[in-house]
Order: sequence, then structure tokens, then C-alpha cells
Amino acid sequence: MRWWTWIWIGFVAWLTIGGAWDDHRDRRRPFGIVLGLASGCVCIASILAFSFEDVAAAIGRWLAPLCLLAGCQIAIEAVREVRTLAPDAELSARENRTIAALGVLAVVVTFGAAVLVGVRIGVRHW
Repeated sequence: MRWWTWIWIGFVAWLTIGGAWDDHRDRRRPFGIVLGLASGCVCIASILAFSFEDVAAAIGRWLAPLCLLAGCQIAIEAVREVRTLAPDAELSARENRTIAALGVLAVVVTFGAAVLVGVRIGVRHW
């Protein structure tokens, strides 16, 4: 396993746990929080399957549909978060848009790559 995959796993775990904590704090439905945590775990499993052939063989065909479902859930949650994001009054409209865009970009790069890797590995095991 390469050193950067540990950073990737750590970042996915950090964003997943942080998102679940924010959802809990905002009194969102427990089912939604569990789905978010499950999606993060699927992304971590796909990164592990990318690094270890034994993990890829163990998960096998299940990885592709799980990653597709996780990707849909992550996309829905990202859209919901962007829509409910309150702008900071001390920042200009452009700065608020930039912060929102960078947040979305971080989620897309981090989780999107994990979803795509998981789908690729899952399809390979069909």
C-alpha cells in the first residue's frame, strides 16, 4: 500500500465522520446519518480494494453496485448541503461562491475517485 492511500483513507474518514457529526448536530434523521456513514465506509472499502487484491477478491462483484449507491447518496447529500449553506456576511458573494465551489470540488475529488475506483474494481470481478 502506498503512503498516499493512507492519506486518502484518512481524508475520507475525516469527511465522513465530520459530516455525520454535523448532521447529528443539525438534528437530521438518524437514517440519513447512517446512510452517510455507510457511504463513507464503502468508499474506504473501495480504496482498500484498490490497494489490496485480497480485499478486492473478498468484496468482488458487490463493490460496483455498492459504490454506485454510495455515489448517488453522496451526490444527493452534497447538493443538499450546498443548497442549505448559509453565506458568511463578512465575505463577498464571490468569496462565498468560491468557498462553496472548493468544498464541492474536495468532495468530488475525494469521494468521486473512490467511487470510480470501486466501480472499476467491481466490474473487473464480474
